[in-house]
Amino acid sequence: MMRNSHSIKIFYLILAVSVLPLSCDFLFPGREDVNPDIGGVDQELFPLAVGNYWDYRTFYTRADTLRLEILNEYELSFDGRVYKAFGFDRFPIIEGLIPSEREWLYAHSPRGLLAFGGKYHNEIALNNTLQFKYPGNSGDSWVLEDMAFDIETGKFTKDSDIVMYLLDTDAPCSAQTIEMDGCYVYHYEDISTTDAVYHWYNYIHVKPGLGVISIETFDGPKGLITNPPIREIMRQDLINYHINGQ
Repeated sequence: MMRNSHSIKIFYLILAVSVLPLSCDFLFPGREDVNPDIGGVDQELFPLAVGNYWDYRTFYTRADTLRLEILNEYELSFDGRVYKAFGFDRFPIIEGLIPSEREWLYAHSPRGLLAFGGKYHNEIALNNTLQFKYPGNSGDSWVLEDMAFDIETGKFTKDSDIVMYLLDTDAPCSAQTIEMDGCYVYHYEDISTTDAVYHWYNYIHVKPGLGVISIETFDGPKGLITNPPIREIMRQDLINYHINGQ
């Protein structure tokens, strides 16, 4: 996802338990949608539990090692349903580093994995938008209502709508030297603000029950979806993880 100097997007994907009866009106007043998750069976694409973490080696302008860790568990109400939501943060792996007090929220649903909003100190903003559809079929698409966090104000805000695609449900992928099958491949585009022709194309490999295995970002001409452009500008690979019970 693209950034500016003051905002951090939610897409750049957790035993304290709190019960916080909040409504979607907290973030989007006046919304009257029927909650599509009521009455369905939650689908668990990611193993969400406090203490789970995933370490990634990221190559962009330089190589960095980053950790996505589930820090807290909450019960949050949205449109008549109570969700078990998990707060996570993403931070460099540096000895002694303490994660910030900002948490992004994930939750399971019958649709798949939800980008559920964010929490900073005592402020919680709920969004309940589908990030990764699961289960699904190749060719499925949906709109992710992205959020941003403003570092200066400490507020979460609606940012932009991103069209997500599910390209494959049984693709090969690898974590370090471990090859595996049965990965979901998701895709979305970042439209360049400085170049009217070239865009960023993102491909996310997810192993159900394990999490994100790799993310590849390519730079190329507008209009390519299923065939990645030639120039790879960023890659993120899973190098280590801890999942409770595994």
